[in-house]
Amino acid sequence: KKFKKVLSVIAALSLVTSSVCSYASAANPVDYDTWETSYTYVPNGPSNTGSSDYCYMTYSRYGNDVSILGIKNTQSGATGRVTVSVSSTDVTMSSIALKGEGTSVTCFPKPKNDPPQGVNFKLSAYTSYSGNAYTAYGNMKTLKS
Repeated sequence: KKFKKVLSVIAALSLVTSSVCSYASAANPVDYDTWETSYTYVPNGPSNTGSSDYCYMTYSRYGNDVSILGIKNTQSGATGRVTVSVSSTDVTMSSIALKGEGTSVTCFPKPKNDPPQGVNFKLSAYTSYSGNAYTAYGNMKTLKS
């Protein structure tokens, strides 16, 4: 009986510990992350649909590099773009548009006061081609020098 009770206490403690650890790691910025975003233009429809993605990156005065590694369009000849912006309130940065597979840009968010530990970047897709579903994916890296 005592053995079962000890095991149940250990199991409960390990569950709590793993929950706290995963929460803490999710709150820390990273030096490398992947992203995927999409947008569907619905002509004469009730609304267009899209999904944005977020990358919480380590702040660096050298910037954060974002690259498009792949693009998919459902309509032949269609194009689209990915917009990179910041959703962090302690930095400012103008939105940057990327077009085309293999393109990249270095983002330089400016701290409002002291440099933050991390910056939350928002990546959104857009296409104006009727009936097209545009999807792009890529990665972000914190530059160290």
